[in-house]
Amino acid sequence: MHSSRSSLVTALAALALLLMSTAARAATKAKACNQSTTGMWVGFGYYVDDTAKWVTTGWWWADPNDCTESVRLRADVREIYVFANSESDDVEWQGAKSLCVSMDGAFEYDNAENRPCAIKRLFKKYGPDTGGNFTAALRDDEATRVAYSFTLCNKTDDYVSIALGNAPETGKGVSSDGWYVIDAGRCETYVRRGGYDNAYFYAQTPARQLVWHGQVPLCTRYHDSFELAAADSTECKDGDSERLPFTKVPLAKGVGFYDLTAEGAHAFKSGLNLCNGYSEDIYPAIAHLDGIWMNGILARGFWRLHPGECKLVDSVATGSVYLYAETADVGKVWAGKDLSGCVRNEGFTFPGVEHLACDGKGERRAGFFAWNVSEGANVYKFE
Repeated sequence: MHSSRSSLVTALAALALLLMSTAARAATKAKACNQSTTGMWVGFGYYVDDTAKWVTTGWWWADPNDCTESVRLRADVREIYVFANSESDDVEWQGAKSLCVSMDGAFEYDNAENRPCAIKRLFKKYGPDTGGNFTAALRDDEATRVAYSFTLCNKTDDYVSIALGNAPETGKGVSSDGWYVIDAGRCETYVRRGGYDNAYFYAQTPARQLVWHGQVPLCTRYHDSFELAAADSTECKDGDSERLPFTKVPLAKGVGFYDLTAEGAHAFKSGLNLCNGYSEDIYPAIAHLDGIWMNGILARGFWRLHPGECKLVDSVATGSVYLYAETADVGKVWAGKDLSGCVRNEGFTFPGVEHLACDGKGERRAGFFAWNVSEGANVYKFE
């Protein structure tokens, strides 16, 4: 009798352990169901133990009215945490728990609460449903807009270079970034985190033949791609920078569209083509009245021209232009006394060049000569 009772207790204990094990295995899976009108990427977070601590993992895709696949977690948990962002990255489903994620691809992070990481996102807590399943339902009315989505369409016959501005997440001023290329006949959508009431842009075709500008002055880098914080208040006088007038575009619920048409652009009707008629490479620079701001003479350079090469470098309103050129070792120069302005070997953009001291790093003063230009294509050959 005693032996039978012991056997029964042992059997019941084994059954209990089996049921507990089955329940634990069921509890280690989670999924999110997309009850919104846009596709989303989903990440999961959960607490493991004192070693791994908070764990985050992602990304899993869910179409509207569909769920992610079931995600197997590394431990039995009492609650899960979920973060999701829309396909266009401008809307998020957030909570209050700040955990590390990667926005560059799939990830799984241990110690996701305290580890050094570039990006953290806010995860929302979910408990099990009445069936003990961990399923998070994500709806439109729970989404938070975190960025704008701005689409520019190039309706011209040439490519367009774009610089953008937006109010960043810090809430301090307006930042700027560029340059981005939109090919003829194409549209591109840009998403920027932070303020989403307005987008800002400046655009131009090659050599500024067509320019789309407004009345909001933001600093840019002329020669290279760039990202500038506080572009509305920075000095913008380092010889690499130029303050340009951006167009401010009001957005509807964080979304906006703008067509870049030739009819809607400012057209500079005098094209400036420079040709090298010399036996060596030459490096020309050009200066002229700023046809956008009308705030002095703008100097740009240097371009590299091989022997026999011609290049359309800029476009201006009709009038006087100033030129300077030199060979690599400055053994020969093409100079004059009509304008004294700053140049720099590394390439430069100097707004208001006639007022500058030319005392920055690598800067020196050069003498420019006048070149009268007319409407249409203008060609100057250095010989």
